[in-house]
Amino acid sequence: MTIESRPTALIFRKRLLAYSETFVANQGYALRRYRPRFVGFELDKRGLQHLDRSDVDLLSDHVGHVDLARLPMRAGLAPPGRWVRALAEHQPAIIHAHFLSAVTPAWQLAQALGVPLIATAHGNDIAKPLTPKFRKSLATAFSRCTRVIAVSEFIADCLRRAGCPEDKLVLHYMGIPLKGLEASLVPKAPTVLMVGRFVEKKGIRYLLEAMARVRVELPQARLKIIGDGPLRAELQAQADQLQLKAEFLGVQPPDVVHRNMREARLLAAPSVRTEQDAEGLGMVFLEAQALGRPVVGFASGGIGEAVAADETGLLCVERDVDRLVANLLQVLRDDALATRLGEAGAKRVRQRFDVLEQTRQLESLYDAVCTPKALA
Repeated sequence: MTIESRPTALIFRKRLLAYSETFVANQGYALRRYRPRFVGFELDKRGLQHLDRSDVDLLSDHVGHVDLARLPMRAGLAPPGRWVRALAEHQPAIIHAHFLSAVTPAWQLAQALGVPLIATAHGNDIAKPLTPKFRKSLATAFSRCTRVIAVSEFIADCLRRAGCPEDKLVLHYMGIPLKGLEASLVPKAPTVLMVGRFVEKKGIRYLLEAMARVRVELPQARLKIIGDGPLRAELQAQADQLQLKAEFLGVQPPDVVHRNMREARLLAAPSVRTEQDAEGLGMVFLEAQALGRPVVGFASGGIGEAVAADETGLLCVERDVDRLVANLLQVLRDDALATRLGEAGAKRVRQRFDVLEQTRQLESLYDAVCTPKALA
């Protein structure tokens, strides 16, 4: 099969692409038997670096005002014809929506194009209270999808509780690109790295509290935090109050993130489940392990699937700061333990979370739901 003859998979996200959603781009570009085409309403310039603009088809490319153009879609009418015709030129075989909140517009496109729709649930789109209104919207979403993919067993359980039909539910770990992520020896310097958005789910305030106590026993310990978000000012104020001198590095491109991972002794994973969100899996934990770095944090959401407790990292009950402090100190002080965890993590990620192998499995799912005509 030549590149030109491959069927097209439309990868749908309302905004392309949040800087923290590299996993959407990585999975799309790992397709081999399908040609990815990234589709959405408009650009999110913060994450544009993840995509080749020539692979992107936006509603904003075809209309003067996106919000006005979306009004008919919100009323249940078909998407703008110019957009549909432009997408039809790529002869799509399937639409793959990321996050359940994107199902309705993706389904409208799928109906207009005559192709099946599948959707991936990641976390904040399903791990929240099942109010009657939310249950109703989920039931509609499930009915419109040929398959619903869960990124972890934790998310699969959330989907089951929400009423997702078992015959539509698929567990599929997304994986990460392993090229350039060769494992190296764990550094002796006691540097702790945290990577994530500054939101309540990421549990950064618990890490700050823990690191202040770690530094009492290990004054040379350092904390670096990569990311940004609505809680940044609050968290910086907390760090100042604790006299922690944490390094807030802001949003960084993947190569800088990986360089900081290599320089760190461990990656912290203090995520917690909140009323409205939970950690679906955590791709950053996979990346750190691929580089041979232990992960220390809470066994929250899908983290226990990304990290094998006591094998590739140390996990404890959510919000147990005492245990988190003890685990951080243990890995920071014990070279043999840090090495053992790091080596096991690198091996496990290569065995289970290679994006090329995982996406090959995804393509088999595409095959199963696409019409023979679309694949011809």
